[in-house]
Amino acid sequence: MFELEATNSYPDVMKRLLHSTLFIAITALALSCKNDAGSATILEEEEFITVYIELVQQGAASGNPPQDSVITPAARRILDKHGVTVEEFKATVRNYNADINNWKKFFEKVIERMESQTTRK
Repeated sequence: MFELEATNSYPDVMKRLLHSTLFIAITALALSCKNDAGSATILEEEEFITVYIELVQQGAASGNPPQDSVITPAARRILDKHGVTVEEFKATVRNYNADINNWKKFFEKVIERMESQTTRK
């Protein structure tokens, strides 16, 4: 009688969920940043993507979203592992906040990298 048609595939729903989660996390981080990283170095895009993905994965593994206003010990270990300071990370976020299109491109690359990591496992 009635046929239900799936309008969204699982990968599409997950992409939208990841986009939303990343946008909220970055927005919270940006809003919580103080003006203490004005002279810090801006991270290269690939390094920023790598660090950001590890931060997101760490938050997902712990069952907690990244706490952007507080750098947790686990987040600090990730930054330290990559030789990135909190100030550099925050300065990079502020740099991306200068143009919303920066975030759009960034999230596309983050999703692409995360999907490729998932398919390799």
